[in-house]
Amino acid sequence: MYNISKIKLIRLEAQSCLSHKQTSVMNNMSFYPEQESAAQNILRVFTIGVIRYALLSAFCQSGKSGAFHYLIRLMLQKGIIEHAYILCGSSETILRDQAKDDAKKFNPEYYKDDNTGAIQVYFRQDLASSNLDVVNALIIVDESHLDQGYDQMLAKFLRDYHGGISMDGNPVPLKEKKTFFLSVDATPYAELAALEHKESYPKHVETLVPGSGYYGLAQYNFAGRLNETFSIASQPIRFAKLLKEYPKKYALLRLTNKGKNSKEDEEKVWEVCQKWGLSVCYYLEGKKEIAITKKEKVELRLKASLEDEPEKTTVVIFRETLRAGKVVPKQHIGFVWEGSANGKTDSLVQGLPGRMCGYDFNKDGSKPMLFVPPSSLKENLTKVIKASEMMRAIISGLVLPQKATNLKKVHIAAAPTNGTTECPPLRLCWDEEDDDWTFTDKFDEDYSHGEDRTEIGTRCHKVLSKNLDLIRNCPNYSVEQKAEILEQISIPLLSENFTLRNLHDASQINWFKKLLTGHEKGTNTGEIIDGCRPLNFVVTYHGYKAPGANRKYLYVVFYTKAGAKVGMEQFPLGYRIAPTNGKSHFSIHDSSTSEPAVAGGIAAMKADNIKNPDSLRAFLDEYMTQWKNSPNIMYSRSIVCNKDAFRFSTKTFPGGEKDVEKICSQLGIKFGVKMRVKQKRGRKAEGFFNLAEISW
Repeated sequence: MYNISKIKLIRLEAQSCLSHKQTSVMNNMSFYPEQESAAQNILRVFTIGVIRYALLSAFCQSGKSGAFHYLIRLMLQKGIIEHAYILCGSSETILRDQAKDDAKKFNPEYYKDDNTGAIQVYFRQDLASSNLDVVNALIIVDESHLDQGYDQMLAKFLRDYHGGISMDGNPVPLKEKKTFFLSVDATPYAELAALEHKESYPKHVETLVPGSGYYGLAQYNFAGRLNETFSIASQPIRFAKLLKEYPKKYALLRLTNKGKNSKEDEEKVWEVCQKWGLSVCYYLEGKKEIAITKKEKVELRLKASLEDEPEKTTVVIFRETLRAGKVVPKQHIGFVWEGSANGKTDSLVQGLPGRMCGYDFNKDGSKPMLFVPPSSLKENLTKVIKASEMMRAIISGLVLPQKATNLKKVHIAAAPTNGTTECPPLRLCWDEEDDDWTFTDKFDEDYSHGEDRTEIGTRCHKVLSKNLDLIRNCPNYSVEQKAEILEQISIPLLSENFTLRNLHDASQINWFKKLLTGHEKGTNTGEIIDGCRPLNFVVTYHGYKAPGANRKYLYVVFYTKAGAKVGMEQFPLGYRIAPTNGKSHFSIHDSSTSEPAVAGGIAAMKADNIKNPDSLRAFLDEYMTQWKNSPNIMYSRSIVCNKDAFRFSTKTFPGGEKDVEKICSQLGIKFGVKMRVKQKRGRKAEGFFNLAEISW
């Protein structure tokens, strides 16, 4: 995951990659150290036995095929599996041919041309007539962002015909069949979002480190080779000049042929090329006038391929082809042009820009220019997170693109206009002996203005002044922020320097939820408080209906001129990573089971795990042991139910919630954390009590 300092690191890595000597193409059965390391890490997780599902995330064209083929080789050689199935939701025959060639290159002794060996390859068009023996097998879904819908063919193929296996990471069918699962993708945005928002079961996430000489979108961006497309129809002279800059090169253009503007652009391309004596050809699903590789040229009996230097500048027009996966020769490419203005970011990244990433370029070190829709490069200058869609894709981890397949559209708060930074909320507790907080018994409209407002602000300031160590020791504030906050508190309180928010009845409940989340996770609320004043006191009153409200707590939100300590980590998760719409097979859809699941944890916490104190203690002990000892796995610090609530029997837990709290207290001491038990409000069945969450 990336914070601001890591964005700087990307720039340094980009500079480094620009200066490195490029690596050569891999020989048969040869793997790079980075590929071997990634495969070994995944295998290490698999052999522990807790996790059977992994996600291999890698930059476009950085070597993920070699990594998962090395994993296949290891698992077959060690006898861990008997079969390996490489599936893909694409129906492109050229991509399927490449997948089969890769299998033959990396693991020739396990792959047969008739697709009957230990390694078998199946693409979308093959699934309807295929039935796999998934017992003791490794299932790999390559380019897993494709065909990701819950009701689409790939999900149904796995779920309906192969024992309920699903890409939500459900461990039960995998354990029953002794099967392992690997999702492989360069743009796994929906899958990562489902993990982050606890919509899926646990998964190991392995990020492939690119090898020396890799040139990706970060490097293109750093070198100023990532540019905006423009209207060819309205600026034909500009387009003609662009073509002339690349003599005897290919210009790859994706033109959608949808809408008046796209058709006009294509017509103008032809007009410009005819005027200047340049060539135009198509690479479409049913109309291929040029091949991608020399091998394809022979198979299709064509005269030219992108591996051949053109006699003159040649425009190649694409529509739906080359969306993902395919390795494209880059030596003779002048520039690529993604003309699909309203597409999803994962499709954009995986399209022509992604095909230009990799290792093998011209001997003189020159690289193509990339042209992408202006909307993808537009920064959100008025928002708290300003990164464009392409920058979100480049630094994906801590942030993800917003306009990706199956992600919800989220509102991002406006940034303060006075140049300040919102700090994560600080929570204080009224002192029952020394502080006069009886006014919180009942809200009065007079509290919002005049002398009453000033009096309440003074009382809040007094409590804050007695708890300065909470600020000095707060891990969420930078050194500069702490100094500024302490200085502000030290001066007499002025009416214009503070804001008072009085929360009563059902007022501002949604904002209060953001406040609680900010306090618990060390993020800001992301919603500007009017005036962005240095001190902002939040007081809750008796009877306030927001979940989690307690009038004994006083919250303070600071705005500072000093910058934040951890950059993007300050912002709420939803601003950085949008939740999914629940329509992909990466999210849990199993409504037939009443078993609660630990979303984001290491395993499902089932009824057997909470049937008595001993079983609960054993489960939590194992969970927290794995959480503490396995930093590379996305373990949650919060065990929540994917249904309504965890239901405990008062027969085995006669002390109710206190029995669970006692167990958590003991384990908290053992693991050096403070564990919290959260009740589930509402009606309870006789003989049971409900818990919503166990966290630390």
